[in-house]
Amino acid sequence: MLGIVCLIRNDQNLAAAAFEKAIALNSPQKKILQTKIAEIREFIRESQSRRNEFQAVLIFVLIVLILVMIGLARLLCRPVQN
Repeated sequence: MLGIVCLIRNDQNLAAAAFEKAIALNSPQKKILQTKIAEIREFIRESQSRRNEFQAVLIFVLIVLILVMIGLARLLCRPVQN
């Protein structure tokens, strides 16, 4: 029951832990719970890898913006030659 509530509230880690506890308590739905735990763990792995990809892209974009700002600052602060 707790695992279902956790899934509804999008708490994947707690849902997996609740399902594992149910298995440890000899639930008759062991096979179903094991399948659901595997799905949840896969979802968590995919989410973490996407978060890492997003962070890498964000860092790249920030570096490019900093370089553009430095380039503009040098261009605008250059003394005018006659």
